[in-house]
Amino acid sequence: MDENIESGKKVQSQLYIPPEKGGIHRQYDQYGLARRVASAFDENLEISNIHTLYIEQIDSTILLKGKVPNQSALQKMIDIAAQVRGVAVIDFSCVEVG
Repeated sequence: MDENIESGKKVQSQLYIPPEKGGIHRQYDQYGLARRVASAFDENLEISNIHTLYIEQIDSTILLKGKVPNQSALQKMIDIAAQVRGVAVIDFSCVEVG
């Protein structure tokens, strides 16, 4: 927290960052939620080698787009994304399986 002095009073200020805008290192990031979901995918050996799926973010909604090899991989990605702080909705309607 920064301490500022205004009119002789000590005021503490802090920057609030909504969960969907928090970056990997807790800094403000417009696409922080998408980056944190991508990072969570990269940490999982079962899906880290899938490079045909793209992650987009609209507010607290994660959009998954592209292709995955099977339903199991898609379900794993959905489960992982759901555990990322700030994710409210996961839209996978633009994912092709197979």
